[in-house]
Amino acid sequence: MEVVNINMRVQEINKVIKRYYPPLGKVKVIRKFKGGFINDVYLLEEVNGEKLVFKIRKGEKYSDLKRNSLLLSYLDQAGIPVTPLILTKDKMPCVMLNNNNSCEVYKYIDGKSMNSTKISLHRIRDAANLFSKLDRKLEDAGKIFSTFPTGKILTTKELLKELYHYKNMLKGSRSRKKMRLYSFACKTIETLEKNLYKFDFHNLPYQITHGNLSDNNIIVDKDGRIQCIIDWDNIRKRPRIHSIVQQALTVSGGYNTKTFISRFVQYLSIYSCHNPIFKEEIISILDFLTYRSLNRIWIFQHYIDFGQEKSLKAISKLTTAERWLRNNHDLLDKKLKRLPFR
Repeated sequence: MEVVNINMRVQEINKVIKRYYPPLGKVKVIRKFKGGFINDVYLLEEVNGEKLVFKIRKGEKYSDLKRNSLLLSYLDQAGIPVTPLILTKDKMPCVMLNNNNSCEVYKYIDGKSMNSTKISLHRIRDAANLFSKLDRKLEDAGKIFSTFPTGKILTTKELLKELYHYKNMLKGSRSRKKMRLYSFACKTIETLEKNLYKFDFHNLPYQITHGNLSDNNIIVDKDGRIQCIIDWDNIRKRPRIHSIVQQALTVSGGYNTKTFISRFVQYLSIYSCHNPIFKEEIISILDFLTYRSLNRIWIFQHYIDFGQEKSLKAISKLTTAERWLRNNHDLLDKKLKRLPFR
């Protein structure tokens, strides 16, 4: 692969477009998207008014990006609304830049994120129908694309080791944000050591998953119909229930809503009609929700290692999730036990 020796700045995007995507012509950089922790994403506009998305990836190998693009093409052909990738003039999925970075160009899908739409039974049914189909296709894709890595799920011991590492790094800090992170690490350690959680999901069915099916990565139209699933940056093999739980959380409106439990269980029930869930997967759901609320290592990594201050916004969300699960554990457990299983 040819490496482009440029220092990527906004005004230089046109150089890459002109050289590697000549059919697009001259483009205008409209703005930089706020979303994303590691990658830089820009909205572009062609002379004819068509919009594009320009993504700069950091630290990705070409072989991995090629594999991802093949999977997206496979899903697209199967009728899954995925991010439409534009190939270079040489039919490559990306352009390799300096400093082990790369860039990709996508068609822009007009719409809004799912979190801006009203929760309804119709929305839940549509989502369950689409995502159950997505998971079936990803399961089939595992037989074709066998080289996807397995996502790391930390044990309680590993979580504590990482938390103590960051706690020691932050100890004595005078920065208000770092002091907040230090306190967060101490409280998380206390919770893990007090409850002795045994997170073990290795015996569950694994398959390829999107990895981040949050409402921000699901684009809908004005009527709430799903138009596109974006941000395929974290594709890994994980327990299938990891993806199903993410989906249910996304369409249920969040822990603080009064209808959360009913919506959450309703989604799982409808999903299982299209793609049956195993008994051991249902049993693991509460543990998985708890694991999600206590696996906070990424916050420290993004802030300390990558300087991403917006990761601090997740502190209150994860604290809320942990508190809600602790207060509503038995009620949710009772509802989950009524779900049909394979």
